[in-house]
Amino acid sequence: MRPRDVVGRTRRQLASELITELAVIDKKIKQANAVLTDLIAATGSKLQQLNGIGPSVAARPLGDIGEKRGAR
Repeated sequence: MRPRDVVGRTRRQLASELITELAVIDKKIKQANAVLTDLIAATGSKLQQLNGIGPSVAARPLGDIGEKRGAR
């Protein structure tokens, strides 16, 4: 698509920038999930084996419990 007017070119540029930003964010999410998965595995937790439980959901209660255990 090659817009011919200023508005069309501006929209295309903005869309291109947003796609680039989304690709960067997607990469960061994948990296964070990989790190969380490794950390969760190190605890021996099997939370991620439950249907619908991803790394961020599994990490939350483990982080909360770990902090409370360390506070004793």
